[in-house]
Amino acid sequence: MSDRLHTRRSVVRMGLLGLVLAGGLVPVGSSAQDKELDLGPPARPVVILLADQPVVTVDLAGDYGPVRVTGTLEATPKSALDVGSREVAWSEIRSFARVTQPSEGFPAGSFRVALVTDDVPATQSGGTGYVTGLLNTEAQGAWRALRLPEGSLTLRGKPYGTLNIPTSRINQMRLEPVRGDVQTMPPGNIRVELFPGNVVSVPLPDVQYLQRDLRKGTISVILADDQTFSGKLLELPKVSIQFVGEMPVAPVPLERIVVFERRTPSNRRL
Repeated sequence: MSDRLHTRRSVVRMGLLGLVLAGGLVPVGSSAQDKELDLGPPARPVVILLADQPVVTVDLAGDYGPVRVTGTLEATPKSALDVGSREVAWSEIRSFARVTQPSEGFPAGSFRVALVTDDVPATQSGGTGYVTGLLNTEAQGAWRALRLPEGSLTLRGKPYGTLNIPTSRINQMRLEPVRGDVQTMPPGNIRVELFPGNVVSVPLPDVQYLQRDLRKGTISVILADDQTFSGKLLELPKVSIQFVGEMPVAPVPLERIVVFERRTPSNRRL
């Protein structure tokens, strides 16, 4: 009788253990929250402008009509672009467009030029910081170039392969931002000298907006609480921005980024 009772209890214990392992029963002391998967922070949209080999869209005049191509910018004219007050490198250009309707200071045939170092227009957004106009790739530039330097732009893309486009045929060019979703920012600190003797280390995960001036070696960063630090860039962490999603873009090294903006799904800064 005792052996039979012992066997029956063993069977019951094994059955209960099987239910627990199968997820049918929750062990004593556990809760439903323990069973929930830790998915981490939600992914946030980001927009990035690159310092080298960016993707650009070029509108040009073909022999038989207009042409528009998009691809990686692999080569530019050797000469810089003269915008009147100074010359700017091609890596500084965000967009330019030929003027067809003249206005004061911009005769027909000249070019409106926007630089990646320009102040980006901002509008208040619900008291949570401001949203910039970075997503507006059609923004009108305030700089004027009377002509483009001689030479050609070399683009690589599909389905055309490689194109060498003479600058004399170009009507418009604009950078195409890298867009994607980022779940977590890599660790590291950006060291910025505000003025002699005053250096701050800004945690990269707190940065919502970043803008660099490669020519001057300066940087401006805005944090989630709208604190802003601008000064001489002393050090960037050697990390890459990792994207998530079904078809994520390739990681982007921080050193290649000249403009970075992180947004919430509602198109507002965190």
